[in-house]
Amino acid sequence: MPKGPNEGHEAAKEEYKALRDARRRVPPVSWLMRAHMWRRVRPNRRRILNAWEKVVLGFAAGWGGVMLLRHPIDEETAEDEAVKVPEFDPDLPVQKIPFRVSMKLSEMLGIAARNAVLSIFTLTLYRFWARTRVRRYIWSRISIFDEPLEYTGSSYELLLGFFQILLVLVIPLVGISIWMQLFVEPDSPLSIPYGIAVYLGLGFLYGVARYRAQRFRLSRTLWRGIRFGLKGSWVSYGVRTLLFVYLTFATFLWAYPLQRFVLMRQMLRNMTLGDRQFQFEGDPTVLYPSFAVGWVASLIALVIAYLASAAILLELFGENLLFRQFPVLDGSFSLTGEDFFTIAILTFLVTSVTGLVLAFTMSWYRAKELRYFAQCLRLDGVRFKLRASGLAFLRLSVGNALIIIFTLGFGLPLAQMRTFKFVFKRLKAEGQIDVEAITQSDAPYPWVGEGLAEFFDIGAV
Repeated sequence: MPKGPNEGHEAAKEEYKALRDARRRVPPVSWLMRAHMWRRVRPNRRRILNAWEKVVLGFAAGWGGVMLLRHPIDEETAEDEAVKVPEFDPDLPVQKIPFRVSMKLSEMLGIAARNAVLSIFTLTLYRFWARTRVRRYIWSRISIFDEPLEYTGSSYELLLGFFQILLVLVIPLVGISIWMQLFVEPDSPLSIPYGIAVYLGLGFLYGVARYRAQRFRLSRTLWRGIRFGLKGSWVSYGVRTLLFVYLTFATFLWAYPLQRFVLMRQMLRNMTLGDRQFQFEGDPTVLYPSFAVGWVASLIALVIAYLASAAILLELFGENLLFRQFPVLDGSFSLTGEDFFTIAILTFLVTSVTGLVLAFTMSWYRAKELRYFAQCLRLDGVRFKLRASGLAFLRLSVGNALIIIFTLGFGLPLAQMRTFKFVFKRLKAEGQIDVEAITQSDAPYPWVGEGLAEFFDIGAV
């Protein structure tokens, strides 16, 4: 017997109510995992469900971030906070600590040329030996009290770190990704946790890579036979990096100064020279006036650049561009080779000019950031000061970018040399410190190189 016109609708309503009541009786996480049940009954509710997922996840991330950022000191370094800066010792002289840099362009050119040739012939496998060679040269040309730094790391440690991450992380992740693509339907309940895990995992691992890479480099750096080190938790640093990545995008980059300050504070507070631990005290709000000027100027520059490019395109293609009448849609007009060349040139010019404008507008903020971070740092009774202007930082940034672009990346050692010279020629230190009383560091000593940093391409120097 045929059903009435409303009987099918009533049955669907009853099924929907039953599933809704069942959903209310389960925890929120289970509700997210069983979201496909609701979609099956009410497909048109998919957008609402996605919105609720974002709200729940955003609230959870925000709550976790607030709880984490309320405690600026890691548990691992809380006991170190009890170590106060020593009082003024009349028996120790207040002295200026000289930093000397003796790098030469001709020597670095030879190293870069050799590294480039060997990297090409070995299909980039030589990059571990190349990186070690560059580090040993740069470290040996930086002196403190006329005592040079020494880099003791080996290329084999970097190579082992790379293979370790390749076997433990990269191959399993690629295998899981291929399995998800081939055997899991897009509407499967596994898609949601998999996507969340990928996005959260990448942000977390990026922070872990930076921290562990810095720990390896410092553990291989000696001065007067005393080893530098980096204590603290890389897990905490990775979580904070993850939270700040999403917070920075959610606030249209306005959380960027806070991100830089908090992460730099954690890094520098855990850094040691022998048994002496660095201190870092400051206020992130000091950075915001310079950042606000750069942010507003960058926004104005971006708007002008895109309006100018849109006006040029409209002048070239007229209403065809306005109504999107491209060949792939209705074939109303065709683009010639000259048109494609014009668009390519325009895109290159707009991108280049926009990059230069952004570098110009944000250079003053980056210079302010460097000066303030140096001002906040101290070691025992020694305080630091960095002289860096926005114009000098702009010359450094633009020069490094041009070197890397026009040498196809093989000139990276030259850019790194310029960066080290920029910092140490402008860095000043003054105060009291008994260098003879410094003993060896007990900071962690990793046995393999920064393989995870290699995965994210942040392990150059």
